[in-house]
This record gives sequence, C-alpha cells and structure tokens, in this order.
Amino acid sequence: MNSKSSSFPITRAGQNIASDIVIIDGFSSSGKSLISPILGYLKKTEQWQINYIYEYIAILHFNGEISTQSATSFLKLQADNHLYDLMIGRNVNFRKTDSSSPYFDGLEEIYLSRIEQLEGDHVLSKAENKGLILPLHVHYLFGKTDILYKSFDKNLKLYLTVIRDPFLLIQTWFNSGFPRYLCKKSREFTICCKCEGGTVPWFAINYAKEYLLANELEKSILTVFDYYSNVRKMYNSLSKTNLEKTLIIEFEKFVFHPETYVDKMSSALKTSRRDSFDDIMKKLSLPRETVDKLGYDAFLKKYRRNLSQKYIILLEKLENIYTLLKSDINTSQ
Repeated sequence: MNSKSSSFPITRAGQNIASDIVIIDGFSSSGKSLISPILGYLKKTEQWQINYIYEYIAILHFNGEISTQSATSFLKLQADNHLYDLMIGRNVNFRKTDSSSPYFDGLEEIYLSRIEQLEGDHVLSKAENKGLILPLHVHYLFGKTDILYKSFDKNLKLYLTVIRDPFLLIQTWFNSGFPRYLCKKSREFTICCKCEGGTVPWFAINYAKEYLLANELEKSILTVFDYYSNVRKMYNSLSKTNLEKTLIIEFEKFVFHPETYVDKMSSALKTSRRDSFDDIMKKLSLPRETVDKLGYDAFLKKYRRNLSQKYIILLEKLENIYTLLKSDINTSQ
C-alpha cells in the first residue's frame, strides 16, 4: 500500500479533554522538581507526572522528522489521554521513592481511590473532573521550539520556565557525567542524532562539530551557553499572547520568596491554594534562608587552568547573556 502523509493529515479537531494545561520547563537541576509538587497543591490541579512523550514529539518536530500538523495533533491527543488516565488512576507513578510519585507529594489517596472507579464517558461528566489543570514536566524545550505553545494554544494557560545560575548548572552537568554517557549509556533515554563524525544529543545539533571535539567540561559549557542563548532569544521573540502566559522563575529568588511566584501561578491558572498547601511547603523546606550559587568569578577561579581562551571568552559571553536575560524578565514580568 502506498500512503502519503499529506493525504490524510492527523487531526484532533472537535475532541478535547485537557482544557487547562501548565508546562514546567527548564535545564536539568534548575529546580523544576521543586516547582512541580507545589502545583499539585493548587485546587483543581493534578499531581505532576514525568511523561517523556511530550518532549519526544517536540524534539522530532524540532528536528524536522514530523510536520507541525502531526506534532500538534499528537500532542493534543497525548494530553487528553493523559488527563483521562489520571481521572481513573491509570498509568500513575506509584513508586514511593520517585519525586514524581503522589506518595512523595502526599497525594496518593486521591489516585488510589480512583483506581476502583469504572471507566467510561461518565468520568468526563463528573463535577470533580470539570476544569482539571494538567501539569506537564519537560526539559530543555523553551528556547528550542514553540511547538507546545502552538499545539495547546488556548488550552495552555501557563508556561513556566525555571532558570538558575548557569555556572552552577555547568558544574552540576559536568559532575553528573552527562557529557560522558549521553548517547552511549543504554539506560539513558535522551534523543540522539547521527552527524558527521559521531552522535550527539538532539540539543547539540547546531554545534555538533564543536561538541564532538570538546572534552567533558567544554561540552558542559557549550550545552549551557547554547541553552541560555536560545532561552533569551525566544523570550524576547514571544508574541504578546504567549508572553502573557509565560512565567520565568528565577530559582535563587523563588527559594527565598516562593509565595510571590505561587500567587502569580494561582492567578494565571485561576485557582487558589488547597487547605493543605502548607504541608508541601514544609516538606520542600520553603522558604529557605540559603541557596547554592557559584557564579562566573568562582567558576573561573576553579576551572581556569582547564580552559582554553576560547572557552573563557564563552563564559564571559554567558555571564552577559544571563545578566541581560534577568533584566529582560524583570522588565516584562
């Protein structure tokens, strides 16, 4: 059978369950997993679950593997299916040691009680299932692609992106071993791409040659530099509509004054804190009196001997980009 993708485009038109979606995005170790549990303690908001399908679809679209029409329809389908499954306690992560488990958040009774319910159309008609807010936890997408904005459109009520001291992130990425085992270790599930000379993680395709020639510390610098360069570009190119539904959370400010950000999240999602809201704040030790920071000067003092002039210049540029990004955010939020 000869099929053409353009002959019968995938569609989700006329079907909708997930009408209130919030995205939590950011670099690894930026603090997303500190924000996500809080959302589950806002009224009508579901407990966060990590589901890599969303970012896999976005990455395939970014890489030109699937069309915008297909990506949009597939993302809508996945969100609707995801929310319906949560309504009946299906495919919930009940691993007690995982931070994305309702056991970690103290919300397990809600989802355990749903397991016994019968499935069917009546589930969507229940009063308690009306207006549920679906949080989606993703990585590295803001700055690379706006497909989540396009796909969820009016159903996307809030796009949260967490930013943090980029020099601390470089060090954390380097120490984690990511540059060493990405695209090599079997128990690592980042999408990778073939290129001349080897294989690189999807987010490095625009600097693949540099990435392949770099050592592990240099790979870490390149990765974080590219990430924040693109985050700033995308933030400043957002349409008025998308800017209004975007909240950039500066981690170092959040840990000291979380309530300010929670107020903004609640307002954007048209919801409020649950009666038990203080429980999750206590569990997460929020607010805090101290926060881990590194900064440009301390990083350079620690690693200068291991860096060529090229990478020292790149770090100087990164310092400038991050300072400008924070200024941009303070001006518009």
